[in-house]
Amino acid sequence: MKKSLAYGVQMTLEIPDAEKRIAEKAEESFESLLSHLKISLEHLDLIYKPFSKRDQVDSEEIHKHRTILRKYRDKVKENFENVLKVAYNSVSLMSEFSTDSSVEELMNSFVASLRELEKQVNYFLSIFSNLDSADFKDILIASIELIKKQSAQLRQLVNDRVLEYIDTNILAKNWESLVNDKFQDKIKSKTPLIIQLYRERQEKLLNH
Repeated sequence: MKKSLAYGVQMTLEIPDAEKRIAEKAEESFESLLSHLKISLEHLDLIYKPFSKRDQVDSEEIHKHRTILRKYRDKVKENFENVLKVAYNSVSLMSEFSTDSSVEELMNSFVASLRELEKQVNYFLSIFSNLDSADFKDILIASIELIKKQSAQLRQLVNDRVLEYIDTNILAKNWESLVNDKFQDKIKSKTPLIIQLYRERQEKLLNH
């Protein structure tokens, strides 16, 4: 904790306003990423829930609705392309702080998690080329669950590590809040100067 606070003080003193604005943009970009990810997962549920509630799905029924299913697939692709676009924009903004080894480590973890998500989404998209498969329903459900699992890991990484690091060590918001709270407490506990001077004057008059 002491190291984090000290580093926060150092960053506050050393980082120019221009770089702080970049950090704020990066923070906004990561928050936008979380929003896009939420929308993408909600859309996945539109097909996940109906299929997961049925023990079996007739192959003829799937074939009959193949056009709708493929339109759904295309929308999933569009959603996650938006996720990736925002994500890599976030990484680009954070490159401003790449000389910080902690930032480099965070971004390496983030990109690795992102690539794994991209891999799972591509697998999901590929199964629509074989709608007539007897195992289509089971493969579909399994692939969506993999996407959900990887998305949850990515979301946790962004929330618990990336955004926390930007706030604490780059923008130093947490440090500033802590200092401000202590400063306010000190002000509240201290006797106002005008009252202090008045008391001192009264004491002098009494002693004469």
